[in-house]
Amino acid sequence: MSPPLGIALEFRVVDDVLHKTILPHWNTGMGLFTSGLGAHLSWTLPFNLLIMFAIFNRFDSRLEEAARDLGATPWQSFRFVILPIILPSVIGIGLFGFTLSWDELARSSQAFSPVNSCRWSCRG
Repeated sequence: MSPPLGIALEFRVVDDVLHKTILPHWNTGMGLFTSGLGAHLSWTLPFNLLIMFAIFNRFDSRLEEAARDLGATPWQSFRFVILPIILPSVIGIGLFGFTLSWDELARSSQAFSPVNSCRWSCRG
């Protein structure tokens, strides 16, 4: 069994337990995709986190400090200094995560139960 499939099954079991015990009357569309979302996030998040560590390791904190010295609020410092510097990397991480997730789509789609797949395609 591949790791994403095992993770997807684990999230499916956790989702079922939550709906049977803690949230029995809370029916939303998110419960249908929790197993797949959890599988894809737990598969792509470590790779993306390692890339973000590399990005922030070479980040020059003096730029943020200079913005704060010039009177920028924390939000302005983030919006006008930090975000423009890391935005290309964040877009690249999103594309990399999408590529990793797309590659595992066939395996993790097996974790969806027949109820979930039939709910959208079997109208009747």
